[in-house]
This record gives sequence, structure tokens and C-alpha cells, in this order.
Amino acid sequence: MRILLIKRGAIGDVLMTTPLLRQLKLNLNLEQLDYCVGEAAASVLVNNSYIDNLIVLPDQTFSIRGSGKFIQFIFSIRNTYDYIFVLGKNWLVNMLCLFSNAKLVGFAREKISRFLLTHYVVYNDINRYQGLYYLDL
Repeated sequence: MRILLIKRGAIGDVLMTTPLLRQLKLNLNLEQLDYCVGEAAASVLVNNSYIDNLIVLPDQTFSIRGSGKFIQFIFSIRNTYDYIFVLGKNWLVNMLCLFSNAKLVGFAREKISRFLLTHYVVYNDINRYQGLYYLDL
């Protein structure tokens, strides 16, 4: 099984995803675990032993202005991964990832994400530690 995790994130947000990396790598029979991240937060994932390939994109790629470049990236990885974990909480990124032909796993903050994602966790309690939500995935 080949999995890609996508997170633009700030450094702290990306750090909170690292227990998920460990859990995926130790509990699933993975052929490959890759992580796509914005350049501002990439430094915290360099040399992470659970990641096979770190894909660093310019931060603006994850914005509406950079959505064209994000779409190009998604088409460049089309049919490469079995699952894509969208670790942000933006329905637009979920929708664009549909073009990858992978099963999508992520957060459903709004109703549209429930239709876009193959598997989802409802993100509705802002008082709950965010790292636990990542492990719920």
C-alpha cells in the first residue's frame, strides 16, 4: 500500500502529525509513506525515519492563488498512491485531491467534505487536542 500525506501547515501543526506517521508505518503493511508539505514547515520532517519521500512545495501552492500549481502536482501523482491523507481542514484541497484517483482520508468540518472523502473524521471540538484528531484518521 502506498500512502501520501498532505499538509501545508505551520511547523507546530506539522509536528502534531508525526505520531500519525509512526502509527501508519508500524501498523500497516506499507510499501511507501510519503509526505507533501509546504516549504515553511518542511524542516521538521527532514530525516524523519518514517517518511520514505518528503515532497516540498512552495507554500503559495496551497493557496487559492496557487491552486493551478497544486492541480498540476495532483495530476503528476495521479494513480501513484492508494490513499491520500489530507491533513488540513479545507474542502477545496479535498476536492482537488479527487483528481489523484486515490482514496481520500481527512477531516469533515463541513458537509461537502463528507461527500469528497472516502474516510473521514468529523472535526468539531476545537477544545480537543489536535494531535488526537490526527491519530483518529
